[in-house]
Amino acid sequence: MSQPPLLDLFLRLREAGLPLSIDQYHLAVEALLQSIEAGLDIADQKAVARLCRTIWVKSKQQQHLFDQCWEEIISQSAAIRSKSSTIELILQQQQAPSNSSLPDEINSDSESQKPENQQPEEVVTSVSSLPDEINSDSESEKPENQQPEEEEFLQDEFLEGEEEESLVPTPSDIAVVTSVSTALKEKNYFPIRREQLRQSWRLLAQKLPSSIPSQLDIRATVTDVAKRGFFFKPVFTPAQVKCREVVLLIDNKGSMVPFHPLCRQFVETWKGAKIYYFHNSPTEELYHDSQCWQGESVKSILARFSKEHTLVVIVSDAGAARRRTVPSRWEETVDFLAMLTPQVYRVAWLNPLPRFHWVETTAEEIAKIDSLVPMFALEPVEYQQMLQWLLYGKPSVRSFLRQANEKAKKAWKNNQVNSFEFWDLGFDAVGKVEAFDRQFGKAHLHLAYHAAFPLVLTPDLLYCLWWKFFKEPASVSPQELRLVQKPGFSKKPGFSERVQSAKLFWQNFFKEPTRQPARETANVPWYAVPDLLLSNLCQQVDSELYEMEREVRNELLKRCQQHFGEKRLQELSKFLISYIKRQVTEQKLNSWQSDLLQAQQWTALAYTKKRDEAARELADELRQAYLQNNKAELVRLSEVIETLAEPLAEKYEPLLVVARGYAAFARGDERGAADAQDELEQLLGFGETINIEGVTLKRPGKLRLQQFSFEVVTVNRRGEIIKRETKQARYFTEDLGEGITLEMVAIPSGKFMMGSPEPEGYDSEKPQHEVTVQSFFMGKYPITQAQWRTVAALPRIERDLQPNPSYFKGDDRPVERVSWYDVIEFCGRLSRRTEREYRLPSEAEWEYACRAGTTTPFHFGETITDKLANYNASVRFADEPQGKYQRKTTTVGTFSPNAFGLYDMHGLVWEWCADNWHATYQEAPKDAGVWISNDNNYRLLRGGSWVDGLGLCRSASRYWGKPKTDVFGFRVVCGAAAKTT
Repeated sequence: MSQPPLLDLFLRLREAGLPLSIDQYHLAVEALLQSIEAGLDIADQKAVARLCRTIWVKSKQQQHLFDQCWEEIISQSAAIRSKSSTIELILQQQQAPSNSSLPDEINSDSESQKPENQQPEEVVTSVSSLPDEINSDSESEKPENQQPEEEEFLQDEFLEGEEEESLVPTPSDIAVVTSVSTALKEKNYFPIRREQLRQSWRLLAQKLPSSIPSQLDIRATVTDVAKRGFFFKPVFTPAQVKCREVVLLIDNKGSMVPFHPLCRQFVETWKGAKIYYFHNSPTEELYHDSQCWQGESVKSILARFSKEHTLVVIVSDAGAARRRTVPSRWEETVDFLAMLTPQVYRVAWLNPLPRFHWVETTAEEIAKIDSLVPMFALEPVEYQQMLQWLLYGKPSVRSFLRQANEKAKKAWKNNQVNSFEFWDLGFDAVGKVEAFDRQFGKAHLHLAYHAAFPLVLTPDLLYCLWWKFFKEPASVSPQELRLVQKPGFSKKPGFSERVQSAKLFWQNFFKEPTRQPARETANVPWYAVPDLLLSNLCQQVDSELYEMEREVRNELLKRCQQHFGEKRLQELSKFLISYIKRQVTEQKLNSWQSDLLQAQQWTALAYTKKRDEAARELADELRQAYLQNNKAELVRLSEVIETLAEPLAEKYEPLLVVARGYAAFARGDERGAADAQDELEQLLGFGETINIEGVTLKRPGKLRLQQFSFEVVTVNRRGEIIKRETKQARYFTEDLGEGITLEMVAIPSGKFMMGSPEPEGYDSEKPQHEVTVQSFFMGKYPITQAQWRTVAALPRIERDLQPNPSYFKGDDRPVERVSWYDVIEFCGRLSRRTEREYRLPSEAEWEYACRAGTTTPFHFGETITDKLANYNASVRFADEPQGKYQRKTTTVGTFSPNAFGLYDMHGLVWEWCADNWHATYQEAPKDAGVWISNDNNYRLLRGGSWVDGLGLCRSASRYWGKPKTDVFGFRVVCGAAAKTT
C-alpha cells in the first residue's frame, strides 16, 4: 500500500523537527474529513495546506519547514489528485481491516472444524465431564497428521540462526504503519498459544442441535402429489442446526497496546467471531475497526444475535496495566454490563494480566460487578475455566475464582513497595532506573537492560527478545499436575474417537513444547514486557512504537555490559540482525518501516566488530541526504547517529560532529552549523571535506562561508606598532537587493572575562566576571547608510523608517541618528527579507566580539591612535601622541580590524545593544544572553564615537540611552541568543 499523503506529510514534519504527537495527526484527519463533508474540495491543495498549517504550525520557522515538506509531497504525489482517491488513502490509514467481509451468520456448513463422525449431542453430554477425567498419558491418541503450529514454530526458536525461514504474511494479517512486526504473524510467546486458541474456537463455535425434530411439510407434500398425480412419499422439513454465535469485544488502545499481538491472534484464529472494539470502557457504542472510527450502537449490534446462543468474550486489562483506579471507568462498565448480560447467553472477561496485577485497581472492582461476568487471567488454567464457564456455566468456576483471588492478594501483599521510597531517587536517568528496580525487581530490570539495545521498541520485538534471552521452561503447578495425572482418561472404554480428541484438547493446555534451557537465572515472566513498555522508562511515540530517552538508554546499556559482559551485546546484535532479516524477507515495507528497520540494523552493527560497516553506511546516507537537500532525512539520520554516540565516539567522533552540523543546517540553525564547523577544525584542522571509511562528506553549513585574510596590528602604550599578524576569518554575504550586500563574519564560541579589571574603568564595568559565549555571526562593519536605505524601503512591520536619517551623508558611512525602536524595525524587515533571524547583539556578545581574545583596554593593545580609529584624538589616554580630531564620521573599514575580522569596534558611532541598562554587573548572566529587567527602559550602547575621547572607546566601556533617542548607530548579528531576565 502506498503511504497516505497526509501521513507522509506528518512523518516528514516530525522528522524535520516539528514536535508533533500522534494525537495531532488524528486531529488533522478528523478536521480534514469534517471539512470535506462541509464542502471542502479535496483537490484544492492550498485549502488543504492551509488547514494542516493551522493545526500543526506554531512559528515562522515551523511554517518554513512545513512549506518545504508540503512542496516535496506535492511533487511526489502528482498522480493522486482526485477527491475520491485522496479520501480513500486517508481512510486506509485510519481503518484497520474490518469484519464486513464475514457473513452475517456463522457458516453452518463447518463440518471440517470437528473430528470425523462427530455427533453434536455427544459433545454436549460428554465434554462437560472432561475436567474430572483428564489423563496426561495420551500422546498416542493424537491424530497422526496433527502437527500443532507451535511445534514447527518453536524449532530454532526466535531467530537462533540466519538460515531460518521467514513467515509469509497472509491477507488476514493486520498491518500497523509504525509497528513493523505486525505485517507478519506474531510469535507464540503468550501463555495461551495459537493452537490452543484455535482449538477453543472449535469448541465455542460448534453446531448445536435444534429441539424441534424433522416435521412433515404438508404444503410440500400436497404440491408433490399434484405434480405426480399420485401419492409417492411424504416430504419432511429437516431439523434446523444452529451454531453458537461468538462475539469478541476488544479494548484496543491506551494500556492495551502492548497486548495488540495477542488481540490480533484472537482475530486471526477466531475467524467466525464477530469482532468489535472499544477504548478503555465499553459504552453504548462499539466500533467495527481497531482505530475506533466506525461506530454502532450496542442495541443495534445485539439485535442481530440470538439471546439463547450468543457468547461474549471481553478482552481488556480493565485498568490493571496502569495499576490505578478510575471510578468513571467502573461506572461506565456497570452500565454496559447491565445492558449486555440480559441480551446474551453468557459473558466472560479475559484480562491479559495475571490476577495479582488486578489488586487495588479498577480491574479488581470491575471483576466484582456482576457474578454473571467473571473475569479470568491469561493463564492456561484460568483460560480453561473460562471455556468451562462459557460452554456450561459450571458453578465450580466461581469457587475456583474465589480461591484464585485469595492467592492473588497474598502474592500482591508479599510484593508491595512503598511508593514514597521513590522520592529520594531523583528524576534523572539513574533515578528512573533505580525506581523501576524497586517497583518491579531485578528480573524486570534485566529485561530493561536488554530492551535498551534496539533504538525503538515494538511489542512484538520486545516479546521476541524476552523469549530469546529469558524464557524459562514452563513449570507445572501442583494443581495442574494432579489434574493431568488422573488415570484412566485415554484408556477408558466406551468413548468414541471424537470424545477422545475433544478431551485431548484440555490436556494440551498443560503440555509445553521442548524449549532450550533458560539463559538467565532470573525468572522473567512474560508480563514483564507490558510492565516495561508502560513504565516511566519508555515513552509511546506512535501506535505500537516505543522509545527510551537517550540518557536512560545509555544508563541501561552500561549496566547491561557490567552485569552480562561484552559478549551479551554481541548476542543482542546478532539477535537484532536476525530479527530484521526475518521482517524484511518476502514482504514489501513502506518507507517508514524501512527506515525503522535500517536504524535497528545500524544499532546492531555499531555494537559489534562490524562498527566500520555501520559508520560507512551512515556516512553514505548522510552524504546522499545532504546532496539532495533532504532536510527531514538529515534530521532523522542525525538523531540515529547521536543515539549511537557511545559505540561510535571512540573512532568516529568526526561523524558525530558532522551529523550534528547537518541537523543544524536542516533546521536553519546557523549557530549550530558554525559550532560544528569549529569543532571539526579543532579535530581535523581546516578543510572542506572529511573522510569516513571511504565516504567523502562536505563539512556542514547552510551558509557557504567564504574566507578572507587581513592584517591585525598591536601597539604599545606609546601607540607604536609592535606586532603585525595575518589572520583569516570566515563570512557570508547577504544580498539586500539593488546591488547592496551585508557581510556577516563568523564569531567562534569561547569564554572571556567581561568588564574592566582594577584599577581600569568605572564602577559600572564591574565586577569583572567570566562569560561563556556561543558562536554567532556579526556585521563586519556598522550598518551603512546604503544598507539602511535599502532595508527601509521594504514593507513596514510596526513603524515607518526614514530612508536617510544620518547627519553625515555618504552611502559607505555608518548610519546614525536612528533610535533603538528604529533598529528593531530594521532587524524585523531584514529578517523577513532574508528568512534569517537578525537582531541586535547582547552586551556580552558585543564585548566578546570587540575584544577578539584580548584582555587589554583596546583590541589594538594598551591604547589607540588616530591612525587606528576615528575618535577625539586630541584627548590622550596613555603615552600615545596627541592626534587629529576629525569631527565627523568616516567610511566604514577605513582602519584596521581586530583578530575576528571586525572593523570600527572603537569609535566612529555608538552602537545599540539589546540589553537594558544595569548600573553594575551584579547578578549578570554568565551565558551571554540578553539581560532584560523591568526596572528601567534604558538601553545599552557600546564602542564610543567620533566625538568621544579614548576613555569611552575602550572594549569594556558602557553607555546608555533612551530607546527613543535618535543619535546613534548599530551593527547586527544573527544566531539565536537566550534572553535572561
